[in-house]
Amino acid sequence: MSQATINKMIRFATLDQRRKSLKKEVKELDEEIAGMTAGLLEAMADDLIAEATVVLPTGEHAVVSTSRQLWASAKEHHREVGEELEGMGMGEFITHNVNGTRLSAWVRDFEEEAGRRLNPNEIDELLPEGLRGKITISEVHKLKSR
Repeated sequence: MSQATINKMIRFATLDQRRKSLKKEVKELDEEIAGMTAGLLEAMADDLIAEATVVLPTGEHAVVSTSRQLWASAKEHHREVGEELEGMGMGEFITHNVNGTRLSAWVRDFEEEAGRRLNPNEIDELLPEGLRGKITISEVHKLKSR
């Protein structure tokens, strides 16, 4: 193995360890923010404040503001809700999607059945005729360090 390859591996592992450390820090920050959000929203509502500029310890200014959005989704009865909306002339609310996670698992089963790695083209040839060339099959290669 060349020294250049070793140096790249060292750099990769160093960056990967730093990334993991930063992810951990971000998770901790997210938890702290989540823990104070409800109380801060309530305090701002009680004080009738929708937006305020604050001075940070660094001297920089930041704007803290509240916003409200409403979201709706069908609870458990997706089909019934869809049929009702279509009956009301609101069919544009209804979409039919392919579950990529389940589709990927089904495609991986072709490799398992073959007992070896298959390239995307080989898998495409094994698909039912009506699906050949209509599904994107990608290989993703990643590096890890521990």
